[in-house]
Amino acid sequence: ALRLSLSAPMPGAGGALDLPRHAGGAARKGSRPVFFAGAGWIETPVYDRYALSRGDAVSGPAVFEENESTFVIGPGAAARVLADGTILAEGEPA
Repeated sequence: ALRLSLSAPMPGAGGALDLPRHAGGAARKGSRPVFFAGAGWIETPVYDRYALSRGDAVSGPAVFEENESTFVIGPGAAARVLADGTILAEGEPA
């Protein structure tokens, strides 16, 4: 098995993210069936990325929706919103 971890500075990075906020909206939007290798179909919570606050933590499986993208964490993984607004996902890839 191969495991790769990469970290590199980004030009202009270093400050907190200025993300749009969905005022008054709940972070959890609902759920949908998602297929995970080795686990099959699992009813998976769906989160509005812009309604998550710094310090929020989510256990996988989970789907995070943004205006520009969507990302998924699998069963046994976890994600948390860091102080700068980025999301750190750890665990097995989905």
